[in-house]
Amino acid sequence: MNTQAGMEVLRVGLATFPFNAGQLDSCPIGESGDHQWIGSRITNQLNLFSVNIIGDVFYLLSIEIPAEFRGASYGDRLYRLMENAASAFGCREIRQTPSGWTRTGETRQSYLVRRGWVPDGVEVVKKCGQLLNGPEGSDTSSS
Repeated sequence: MNTQAGMEVLRVGLATFPFNAGQLDSCPIGESGDHQWIGSRITNQLNLFSVNIIGDVFYLLSIEIPAEFRGASYGDRLYRLMENAASAFGCREIRQTPSGWTRTGETRQSYLVRRGWVPDGVEVVKKCGQLLNGPEGSDTSSS
């Protein structure tokens, strides 16, 4: 796991958002050394994202844009940032159990499948590849 490279991608990418991206935190989980928790808390009620990295799998536990910024493509940018970070950490895939809906009423699972993620039971999976253009990615092609 390349923690330093992954955290740098997150720091640079989060700095491009027009809202306070919160405190970026990281801590090891468990005793094996290959488990890591990473998250960014904006307020006591809102985590921008929360991730567990276990081995070479990047588990995206939660992702949320502040309500007043929804509908302006920040969710897409944040997902691209997570995809870039997963690659930088050296992960082979990202997994999420999607729930809820987008601002337009599309299910989160449908949104992710449209972005190139693949359903796998209750989860959706995206293979990690090359970093997308820019810190939060500007290439919308799927890998």
